[in-house]
Amino acid sequence: MESSQAMSLAGWLREFRQRAGWTQTVLAHKLGVTRSTIARWEGGRTTPIPIYLAVLGHLGRDYHLARPPRRSDGGERVPSNYCE
Repeated sequence: MESSQAMSLAGWLREFRQRAGWTQTVLAHKLGVTRSTIARWEGGRTTPIPIYLAVLGHLGRDYHLARPPRRSDGGERVPSNYCE
C-alpha cells in the first residue's frame, strides 16, 4: 500500500512537470533517469532518493526564477526594471 507521503510527492511531481510544460521524457533527461522512472515516481509506485529531490528543488527554483510572476487575472507581470 502507498503511503500518503508518497502520494503527495507523486502529485506534486506531476503538477510541477506539467506546469513547466515538460514531458516525462524531458524531465527524465534533466535528471539523468529513464522516462519509466518518472512514471513510477508520478504513479506513487516508488519515490526518488534524496539526491533527486534536491535536484528537483533546484529545477523548481530555476523554473520559477526564469518565469515572470502571474497576476491574479492570469496575465504576466512585467518587472518594474524591464526595458525593451
